[in-house]
Amino acid sequence: MKYFRKRLTKDTVSISDMKNRKIIDSQTYQDYLRNNLIDTKEKITITHLENIFTNEIYYRSMKDLTQLEKAVLFLCIYKNKPLGEVCKTLKKSKTEVVRIKAVAIEHFKKNVKKYNLILNKKGGVTNE
Repeated sequence: MKYFRKRLTKDTVSISDMKNRKIIDSQTYQDYLRNNLIDTKEKITITHLENIFTNEIYYRSMKDLTQLEKAVLFLCIYKNKPLGEVCKTLKKSKTEVVRIKAVAIEHFKKNVKKYNLILNKKGGVTNE
């Protein structure tokens, strides 16, 4: 909110103010999307992270991950929790959490490729 007070009192805007504005605007927009524009009626939970996606390929790819992989991605990426907090929540060491996150991302990428090929061969949904 400091940004808005600055804007109201100044007639000219410096380059650093413009950069700060872009950062604040993008963070605000991401928070808005995360909190308000979920197309499903269910809330995104640690066990149903796939509900964040409206694209069928991404939804299926996320659904195929293990519960532990979903939990790590949910806490690290969706909730943006620090590594220490994720470790305490899941009762895992830092190296385990980092490894699980890397494996989950790789599995997700492989699943996206797999479902993309399957759906394109069937003439189904294309990647948007």
